[in-house]
Amino acid sequence: MDIVKKNWISIACGVVALLAIIASFWPLGSNKEALAGKLQQRITAYNQAKQILSNRRHLPTLDPDSTEAAQLTAFPNDSIITEGKRATEKVRQQSAAMLARAVEINRRPVLVSGSLPNPAPAGAFAFRDAYKHEMLVELPKLLNGGMPPSKETFEQAKTQLWDNKYAPKLVRVNGQVDPTSEKQLKDAYEIELSQLPRQLMEQQAHQIALYVNSDALEWNPRIATQDAPPAAEIWDAQLKLWVQREAIAGIQAANAGAADVLGAAVKHLLSIRVKPYAVAAAAAAIPGGGGNNNAAETPSATAAAPDASVALAPNFAVSVTGRVSNAFYDVVPFTLVINVDADKIDQVLKSLSRNRFVTVQDVEVVGIDSGVAFSEGYLYGSAPIARLTVQCEMLFLRDWTVELMPYSVRQFLGAAVKPSTPAG
Repeated sequence: MDIVKKNWISIACGVVALLAIIASFWPLGSNKEALAGKLQQRITAYNQAKQILSNRRHLPTLDPDSTEAAQLTAFPNDSIITEGKRATEKVRQQSAAMLARAVEINRRPVLVSGSLPNPAPAGAFAFRDAYKHEMLVELPKLLNGGMPPSKETFEQAKTQLWDNKYAPKLVRVNGQVDPTSEKQLKDAYEIELSQLPRQLMEQQAHQIALYVNSDALEWNPRIATQDAPPAAEIWDAQLKLWVQREAIAGIQAANAGAADVLGAAVKHLLSIRVKPYAVAAAAAAIPGGGGNNNAAETPSATAAAPDASVALAPNFAVSVTGRVSNAFYDVVPFTLVINVDADKIDQVLKSLSRNRFVTVQDVEVVGIDSGVAFSEGYLYGSAPIARLTVQCEMLFLRDWTVELMPYSVRQFLGAAVKPSTPAG
């Protein structure tokens, strides 16, 4: 007991401490769980703040030639965020301006105003007549082409040579042709006659820009009828006319500065063929799709606006470019067969595609025997000649084409817009 009396203060403090320890584990259990939850929240907040501070930040990608974003070296405060928004808005405006410019370059005039998308009969007949004139007169005029002298041309020149140069020189004695004089003149005539084919070929080669086959251009035969052509056929013919004009413009660019066939890079246009475009089948695929030019269009849901922020998936099974028609543009393939100066192949291919929304996909090259060509009447000059079969594609932006597409075509492509009324 003496020990207890002497150390009662120490014992009392120990008891209090023991009670405090017991109280922290038993009566206050609910408070412990609350405190643990708050502690976990603060740990999570700390980790988030730490991640925000340690994350690597990048500036907006503003260079169209680069996919790498520069690192932001400072924390993005209000000033930096405002500057970033300003820069991205500037890029957006530049992108919109570029698209507008691209549409302007890509836009093509309609052959006859009011013939698309939903022509009245008068507009359809007007297109039919203008189309014939375009194919028979205007495109050949642009090409300034021709073919080698024909057999009829040679026979006519042969007759004229004798009648105009040699026959007047015949010596007549007592009204009879002198045999000696006749023989001398005929010998001279035969010598010159042997040179006549080349003379005619040279004359033709100097008068034209290139040789053009009579069936080089592609017609839509359903337009050249007595009836008013259906709207879908007008669209098909117009589209192919745009493509052929663009191919001709490329040939003209390649031959710029050449005076004639002998100096030309493209010496012979054998054919331009536009591959069947999906809309050509629209009239057949949709009942009544192209047969009645005055038929009112049935309202349909407008196609969803394309999302320019989503990259288009290429389809390389279709072509080497992977491009396929979509909500932004239509891909129209065509094939060009031409004989060219073999030393200027690169020049020709660049001219076909430069600033034209035309891409050369594939080229097949075959050598041409100039001697054989000469025997057929073609005078290409001294340069080696190659025949190119050029597979191309041309893009048409729907920003302007969709408003010209007949209803059946838009429906076929899933590019429906609000109905239009017949043109007057």
